[in-house]
Amino acid sequence: MNRVGRRIIDELGLVVENENLVVFVPAIKKALIFRILSRRNRGYEHIPYGRIPLTAGTIVNNYDGGTTSVPADGILPARSYTSGLRITAPGDVAANIYEKADMWFLPKEERETLFHVIMKTAPEFVRIDCQIPMAVTQGAFQRKATVGVDKLWGYGRGKFETVHFPNIIYGYRYGNDTNIAVKVYLSFTYAEYYVKILKDPELIFDILTRRKKAHWLTLIAAIPSDIPDRLSDVYGIDGFKLYGIEEKEKAIEEYKEDVKMVK
Repeated sequence: MNRVGRRIIDELGLVVENENLVVFVPAIKKALIFRILSRRNRGYEHIPYGRIPLTAGTIVNNYDGGTTSVPADGILPARSYTSGLRITAPGDVAANIYEKADMWFLPKEERETLFHVIMKTAPEFVRIDCQIPMAVTQGAFQRKATVGVDKLWGYGRGKFETVHFPNIIYGYRYGNDTNIAVKVYLSFTYAEYYVKILKDPELIFDILTRRKKAHWLTLIAAIPSDIPDRLSDVYGIDGFKLYGIEEKEKAIEEYKEDVKMVK
């Protein structure tokens, strides 16, 4: 039984140590379940990042057709939206991380690290979506129609939450649908978790049927063919299939085989 009043996430929206984070991937109808063993950056979860990583002269798309040029660093022109952008590392930390061009990127060998990232923009009306991997837009309507910052819907405004899997490059898109150019600033609330994939078939079933509490995030609705392989390359599996409560016996048998492959 769950303890009464137990917190899964804290006041920052991040998962508490020794609780579970479920990342559901609807494109393959599977979920990965991470036990949060520790938060390496506890006490300093905020990054006042600064201007959007958009440089002067970059060509961006126009909502009214055609393209336009960015007039100065960090400025999103009126009626414009970007292609996918990687979040470049600030200069004072760039020298000591895996990828200067992308502060959230980790190689597959860092499978025991997971970034849980909550991005905020100022101003808050800026549209946001995320490409996983870069150039693959995740918003979909009726599974076939693509939506996102360049469409009428399928995006967030001012805030976006995700986890960054190792071995996958993400791209963020930003849109300004107003008639004025705006300087866009980013800030992040994040956790650098030390994680393990669950290996208890009974517990996996109870979590995926919502009998046990966990924090759920959903991402990757539209999937290129290599994403399951990338996840398997990192974790040994691409996830646990979801089953109904009445299918427990079948689910447990499958999970027993899945956990044998977990790295």
